[in-house]
Amino acid sequence: MNIYRHKFYSVCPNNSAIIAYELEIATTDVIQVEHIVTACAIEKSAFHEDIADRLAERFGGQQTLRAHHHGVDIESRRNGSATPKGFKSVGHISNVHARILSTGVAVRTHIDPAYSENTVELFVKGSE
Repeated sequence: MNIYRHKFYSVCPNNSAIIAYELEIATTDVIQVEHIVTACAIEKSAFHEDIADRLAERFGGQQTLRAHHHGVDIESRRNGSATPKGFKSVGHISNVHARILSTGVAVRTHIDPAYSENTVELFVKGSE
């Protein structure tokens, strides 16, 4: 799990007060920090909840956005999409299979209906 934390400022669209925000993103993805800085800098003047929605859409993962405004602590939590853009989720795999896939090896799976739809035979290219 990767945890990214970033502090940034935005202007309240209601009263022009400068609001300090604290963003935390927890994800298994790698995010370039420059992308986080740029995405937050774009939020020049917006409502807290709208900023949280846009950042969750942009980066995914588990996100928390905190701020303090007029004596009120605001915390928005978002579960951004885990599905990369342009892809469709068709199912889930076990943590063991996820670790194998994360090594970068070429993998081909085959679901054998003779056993059950939950039985998956895993072939790893180049492995004995």
